[in-house]
Amino acid sequence: MQFLEKNGMILLPHPPYSPDLLLPVWEELME
Repeated sequence: MQFLEKNGMILLPHPPYSPDLLLPVWEELME
């Protein structure tokens, strides 16, 4: 699955994924 990075948030191509819920995961990946 591809993740798109925009303004520090993870955007998924399909709902119901919420960038707000995945933001902590993205920040952890960026460490």
